[in-house]
Amino acid sequence: MENLDELLQSINDAVWQMHVPTKKFLYVNQRLADICGIPLSTIQKDPEAYNELIHPADRARVLDKFKKAREGHCIETEYRIITASGIKWIRHKEMLVCDSNNRYEVLVGIFSDITDMLCAQEEVLKSKKNLDALINNTSDLIFSIDRQYQLISANTAFLTRIETFSGVKLRPGDVLLNPNRGSGLMLKWKEYYDRCLRGESYSIIEETNVGSFRSISNVNFNTMYNDRGEVTGVSCFVHDINQHIANQRQILAQNRRLREIAALASHDIRGHVTSILGLLNLFDKNNLCNPENAELLMYLEVASNKLDAVIHKIVDASKEVGQKELC
Repeated sequence: MENLDELLQSINDAVWQMHVPTKKFLYVNQRLADICGIPLSTIQKDPEAYNELIHPADRARVLDKFKKAREGHCIETEYRIITASGIKWIRHKEMLVCDSNNRYEVLVGIFSDITDMLCAQEEVLKSKKNLDALINNTSDLIFSIDRQYQLISANTAFLTRIETFSGVKLRPGDVLLNPNRGSGLMLKWKEYYDRCLRGESYSIIEETNVGSFRSISNVNFNTMYNDRGEVTGVSCFVHDINQHIANQRQILAQNRRLREIAALASHDIRGHVTSILGLLNLFDKNNLCNPENAELLMYLEVASNKLDAVIHKIVDASKEVGQKELC
């Protein structure tokens, strides 16, 4: 009995025995007082003092459960108590047992402080909700399959895409490699999945053509493992890069146009500037009334007009490139 008492005093749960007719404890361990935050002697002296700790919103329901336990029912319930250190959640079990006189007058009970456990569960639930919100508020397709190509999980974008193009509402457990989607497409994606199921994580650029729908995507395949290092499935992340490809093409076109402008500036401007410089060298600066100066001025005007036309052409081409950058 001494060893049993040591064991009961060392556990994290509160344990007691009560004689129902007298409402006196036959046994109670220290853990009951520790959880409630009141002296053990107070509880032993007045067992019903514990009822005052029960949260007012839970008290009527819990006291009804206690009554049923004294009537012979085995009860289990969860509720809150208010202690000096704050509100705690309790998981409480009670049942009547037969005493040495074969009378059911002994009530045995055990209850546990499950506050930390519930807080942890709440944090996990909150994290899951945040993760769900994250993956379901993106246009990227996110999904995973097992080794039998059955859907494990998927975000809203993926499920909507599949339903739009196939009319199928996928659910966890459904096989993704559906022959109705086209044998060529099915075999191609089977090869993608099998490659990843062999332990290779990789990415590809995939072009999709379904009816009038055209899309270019970056697809990431990642191998999933269990705790024993065994391959269990494939997770996929599909990111639409249509805009990225369009931007790249626009940049290439703009670069090509800029090279044309640079060539124009390098060739045409240099030619006209050379002509103007040559004419200026022929100009008679010592005798401004030289009749040849008039002819040279005419040639200078023609060369200057041609240079001005080239400059306007370059300016217009530069504006065109700038406008495309803003689009």
